[in-house]
Amino acid sequence: MELSEKEVTRISETVEMIPQDVDSILEVGCGDGRVSKFIRRNSKLTGIDIDSIRIKTFSGNRIIADISELPIRNCTFDLVLSTEVLEHLNDETFYFATSEISRVAKKYILITVPFEETLSAEWVKCSKCSHIFHAWGHVRRFNLEILKKLFDGAALIKKRFLGPKETRVPSFCYVIAKKLGNVWGGNHENPPLCPKCGSKPVKCEGNIFGKIFIRLIWRVNKVSPFKKPIWVASLYQKS
Repeated sequence: MELSEKEVTRISETVEMIPQDVDSILEVGCGDGRVSKFIRRNSKLTGIDIDSIRIKTFSGNRIIADISELPIRNCTFDLVLSTEVLEHLNDETFYFATSEISRVAKKYILITVPFEETLSAEWVKCSKCSHIFHAWGHVRRFNLEILKKLFDGAALIKKRFLGPKETRVPSFCYVIAKKLGNVWGGNHENPPLCPKCGSKPVKCEGNIFGKIFIRLIWRVNKVSPFKKPIWVASLYQKS
């Protein structure tokens, strides 16, 4: 499991936000356990994930379950941790997931999500059915106002912007480049499969307009002074 420098920074800064009075931690959507490996304390660790293969490398107690229905009693864990998960959930799952996270947390909730992400920047188009979807499966966007109201019965007490900063490019620029300029695919080493038909995305550099327009966006990315953090970590305290 080799992590990029950017991801190591994100995880390290997230773990630093765990309060000192936490003895038990539940990581919801723990995946392969890359976050838990950075937790250097004598806390009881439990991980939950729906993927029975990836969770095998989690360094703690393991539970295979869906985030929208956690098989755990109320207020069981001092801290519930969930990193880079909530942005993947559709509206119905998101509602139940946030309720469940709040239900099983005893003291704190700590989450990380992309901050004010330009979702259209990572749009790809299926080569078979032409379905347009986010390359990493993100379906929702977070800002500070949304984060303040995320969990019923828990107040946002601390936030921290994580990792390097990136240029703010309006969403409509990517929409134009992709839908009018026919610029699709990107440079993903492991291209995602279409959630509708299972095919890989089409790779297309676009028409003349698209090639010029996407290069203009790249140039703006390099020189623009208007930048924002990539991720935000939010710590909540139960009332």
